[in-house]
Amino acid sequence: MMGKRAADGGRATAAMMVALLVAIIAGFSGCGGSGGGGSTTASNPTPAPTPALPQACSGQSLVGIDPVNNIGYVSIYALDGAGNAQLALVDLTIGAANPVLQAISLTGSIEPLAVVYNPASQTMLAAAADADGNVNVYVIPTASRAVASVVAATGLAYTGSSGGIIEDVATNNAYVAGTNSFGVLDTSKNPPVWHPETVITLSINTDSYTINSTTGWLFVSNAGANSIVDTTKAPFTEIGFVGDQNEQGANGTAFDVHTNVVIQSENDRADAAYAYNFTTLDLTPTPAEADYVLIPGLGTLPPVGNGPGGMLTINCTTHQAIIADDFGQNFKLMQMPKVPPPGPLDNNGQPGSGTHADAASIYTIAAAIIPKGIVNGTPTQLGAFDYPSSLAVDPARNLAYMLADTNPNPHIWTPGDPTPLFLVREDLSNPVFGASPTGGVDGKTFWNPTGAAIPMP
Repeated sequence: MMGKRAADGGRATAAMMVALLVAIIAGFSGCGGSGGGGSTTASNPTPAPTPALPQACSGQSLVGIDPVNNIGYVSIYALDGAGNAQLALVDLTIGAANPVLQAISLTGSIEPLAVVYNPASQTMLAAAADADGNVNVYVIPTASRAVASVVAATGLAYTGSSGGIIEDVATNNAYVAGTNSFGVLDTSKNPPVWHPETVITLSINTDSYTINSTTGWLFVSNAGANSIVDTTKAPFTEIGFVGDQNEQGANGTAFDVHTNVVIQSENDRADAAYAYNFTTLDLTPTPAEADYVLIPGLGTLPPVGNGPGGMLTINCTTHQAIIADDFGQNFKLMQMPKVPPPGPLDNNGQPGSGTHADAASIYTIAAAIIPKGIVNGTPTQLGAFDYPSSLAVDPARNLAYMLADTNPNPHIWTPGDPTPLFLVREDLSNPVFGASPTGGVDGKTFWNPTGAAIPMP
């Protein structure tokens, strides 16, 4: 059955292939890594760059990045003339005069759910839903920038929230999700082959889900409830994982595949996040648990939407987590361990704590707000879009991307919505240690990263 990995020897071989793919793609895109990030103090040096693929340490996202050609495949509200969902192809070159290159129709679907890059075939995989809630996957070679095939993900259902697609580069499988179920798409085949016998229905929605390609653990998070699935064992079995008792809304999650640490962003108006060390995963209790630490923030500025927080991804190059409000304007950067921590995590190095970072430290480096969008010549407040998540990162260039619109209220995706939509870009390479929109720990430290709000069709 697809989705079942080989034993330890096969997994080691897969890991070696991942490293090779990473190096090849890094070379094609000129991505030795921009370094960037880390604390600006001598005790917390900038981490050495490690080449990584976009979305390798991520959950599902409405924004997919082709790192070879530096092109974004961006979900947009606008439908084509026949009422089909569309992706905008965006030149991500900073300063591009006309960044929107073209639109691609996802014929037969009305709503995009997520887009991900497959480095083995150099294709973009776009999951989308039709009017009846059926989920389809569109295969778009990055050379042609046109849909080459469509695969029906039978057995999945989309009911208006959650869902998406992520790629496991170790096995060349994609995990495609509906609202509360997922299954395996074998992306080693051309066209990819869907395996309906792998579909598992979960007790929670797939609001955010992420896979550690090194271990095979898949982590699902929704409204404070968590589930994990060992994708090395078929048939799949859902295992409950300890949740955040304070969480009320949806929350984002992502694995650092190099360190086996997963971060979960709170979405309960607490300026904080949780990190779990899966090296300490204990399946004996119900629900399962792992050593964790709460990471405090540095301050936020309204509007925060449902946040602060809610969307999350990780730059595998810098080992830094990016957290953004869902429907708010705040985002923040957190430093994670650079090697697998052997035991308990801590907040040493947190600005204002008077402590120095160590090998197990996770702390907030800095926080800032996204730029305003220009609507009819007027700078207009934006809120980052979630439901599903739109946050992505280009680890080679150390740039974060997210969708944002001018609707100040939390809302689900509405096909054909006329609300102005933007692709927001933020440069993460030079954070100001301890800064936040409210002045950070000393009330006078701010970070104003280079950013842009690119209008979408």
